[in-house]
Amino acid sequence: MAKKEKYKQTTEEDSWFIKTWNTQRGRASLKLGIYAIFIVFILILIIFKTPRQKQQQVINYSLDSIKEKESKTQDIAENNYHFEYNLVIDGNKIKYYGDKNKNIEVGYKEDSTGIIKYYKENDLVYKVGLDSKDIIDNLYLNVNVNYLSYFYIDSLIKDLTPTVIDNSEVYQIDSNLKITYVKDNNAITNIIVNDSYNTYDLKYTKINKIPTIGETYEY
Repeated sequence: MAKKEKYKQTTEEDSWFIKTWNTQRGRASLKLGIYAIFIVFILILIIFKTPRQKQQQVINYSLDSIKEKESKTQDIAENNYHFEYNLVIDGNKIKYYGDKNKNIEVGYKEDSTGIIKYYKENDLVYKVGLDSKDIIDNLYLNVNVNYLSYFYIDSLIKDLTPTVIDNSEVYQIDSNLKITYVKDNNAITNIIVNDSYNTYDLKYTKINKIPTIGETYEY
């Protein structure tokens, strides 16, 4: 028993950490040291991680540039086509159809409330009446406008391998999202997005055949 007590006493006397921890001032100093080591560790991670992130961004930009050139929708990327979008959003049918040339679009929207004609230039959308043209902000109410953008859709499938069925390429993004490209004479003119219970059926015709569109343009 005496030997054990002597060993325990010797060990405690030789342990600087235990002796320091047993005092209030020493305990505070140890905690401060631990925090300082932790902060230094975080700074080291940031220093070594930042250059790698910048390099990865450059690589991604390069890949995106290549993908843009190889875009499956390259023919309609010129922003010149006739479009027909048939949507089902939460069980409600919405239809957009018209012509687009560069940054100008003239078309119609149909839903359960009726039909409106609209004129869209850049980010401004106008409801066109017989003798009026009023700015509106609800043309795409309850619609995910990302799914109307072929550039956005392309970005979702760029690293995926499709399932080929006849003239269609099917991309299963996840359990809720499926994208289908339909070809006509090897050109993709139809994109179908199935997102949970919503459907975006996008059709493109008269590609690169739409004339210059002005305010008096009649579709």
